[in-house]
Amino acid sequence: MNSESVIKIFFAGDFCSKPSTDLISISDGLKTIIQSCDLKLVNFEVPLKPENSNLPKQTRERFWQHDDSPSFLYNLGFNLFSLANNHMFDWGDEGYLKTKQRLNEDSFGAGTYDEAYKVKIISVKGIKIGFLSLTFNAYKGVFYDCDDHNGLGCAYINDLRVNHDIINAKKEVDYLFILAHDGIEYIDVPLPETIARYRDFIDYGADAVIGTHPHCPQGWEEYKGKPIFYSLGNFFFNSKQ
Repeated sequence: MNSESVIKIFFAGDFCSKPSTDLISISDGLKTIIQSCDLKLVNFEVPLKPENSNLPKQTRERFWQHDDSPSFLYNLGFNLFSLANNHMFDWGDEGYLKTKQRLNEDSFGAGTYDEAYKVKIISVKGIKIGFLSLTFNAYKGVFYDCDDHNGLGCAYINDLRVNHDIINAKKEVDYLFILAHDGIEYIDVPLPETIARYRDFIDYGADAVIGTHPHCPQGWEEYKGKPIFYSLGNFFFNSKQ
């Protein structure tokens, strides 16, 4: 195979930096690896904090990250950002919209109902590659109610439309990656139901499943000749000052 025809994709796990990213040190070796790839994806786990917000208190802390996080990731070379996660709407629509404004069309997995479930398609070297970003739940902002498609939110991993979306997307792309935000935090093995659902994605036509959310690696397997990574763990996650 001609090396010029090889497409390199870098998948990173969860990212959040509440303090300024000026405090983060990245090795030259890692920078070289990231920048050598054609597509560089990261789960932008936490929204930027809106300037003015009067949201009521909730049972857990509302997570947010520093305004310089997008620039930091862009400067590293990242060019695709998954927004389907359980924290994206911690600061309501305002937090999401501020984040979306900074990441613009390079982000996907959230927005209106149709936007959230839209497969992100990128053409690289004549090959069409699709990404579908999904999440399990959140306090606010996941379209898990099949009767309510109003407002803004993230794509729900167990919506029955997902199976059909995968089938339809495979008619348009050469390769389809599912970015799945699910599982139990801080355990190093996936639940049986997580394994079953991720294998479902392959059965319906996906070429690989890349998992995030548990904040630790959970191993991987080859299922029907296609890879499933149950959790990449954190790329960088500091939600404290």
